[in-house]
Amino acid sequence: MRQLISFKIHSVNSNFSDALIDHSAFADLIVCDADTPPLHYSMNSLLANAHCPVLMVNKNYLQTDTLVFIYDDKSSSLHAVKWFTYLFGMYKQLPVHFGSVVPHNVIGVEYEDLIKEWLPLHYPNATIEILKGETRDELTKFINQLSNPVVIMGAFGRNSLSRFFKESLANIIVDQTNAQLFY
Repeated sequence: MRQLISFKIHSVNSNFSDALIDHSAFADLIVCDADTPPLHYSMNSLLANAHCPVLMVNKNYLQTDTLVFIYDDKSSSLHAVKWFTYLFGMYKQLPVHFGSVVPHNVIGVEYEDLIKEWLPLHYPNATIEILKGETRDELTKFINQLSNPVVIMGAFGRNSLSRFFKESLANIIVDQTNAQLFY
């Protein structure tokens, strides 16, 4: 089923990154090329500072076959899932993997009962995937097994010092998988 989406395209010539972030306060979504060279904009800065969701699409994008919601026990994860649901209602019938990575000694995730209650109301083909191990390794391995996935994840609330010393999970997903990223 095709759905028409109203949109407006803005062109910004000077101070591109700053202007894009400023304009994001008045946008519902920013769609960016994940492969654009860093001199056009800083992906880290955009993902950390945008005032609306960002969809990173790579040049190999074919179609969306699967949705992957990444949950890290924080409200920002659910906020991203809700924004995606509001913006892309046409994908409700796709297979959905609601995934979380936990240490080997942990059984489940916080609020799992509420997730199990909310998820089928919006996504009838959803499953909850509890992966065990190191987050970056398990998620990239899981995502790479799926056909044309869109990964939906929240801003993980990291400060600039943390982003300086540790690569973000968003960067890892863009660099090491063929998934589109909704952040």
